[in-house]
Amino acid sequence: MDKKERQQSLNLKTQGMNAAAEANPKPLSIAREIAVEIAIQGNGITDSEQVRTEMLRRGVFPNFKKTGKPANWMGSIFKRKGEWESVGMKNNSHKPAHGRLVQRWRYIG
Repeated sequence: MDKKERQQSLNLKTQGMNAAAEANPKPLSIAREIAVEIAIQGNGITDSEQVRTEMLRRGVFPNFKKTGKPANWMGSIFKRKGEWESVGMKNNSHKPAHGRLVQRWRYIG
């Protein structure tokens, strides 16, 4: 992939993330609040798997089988400039994720 193709790919990814976030503003807002809570109460680091687990525990994770909307908005939880920094990756233990890597994030406020 050359530089131009890479940029086009990144642009499409950003457009997709923005569309998913705009279609699901309420769960995304709740997820962002929970991510900050987890980080502040712990060691300052969290990831989307921890956020999802906490949303399920609180009963606020949307049932996408009923709504028909996928959970791809979760990729936007940590996409606020100046609020989070990437600190590594880990294997996701959520069964449907099949061990895919998830990014770990440090809250920098």
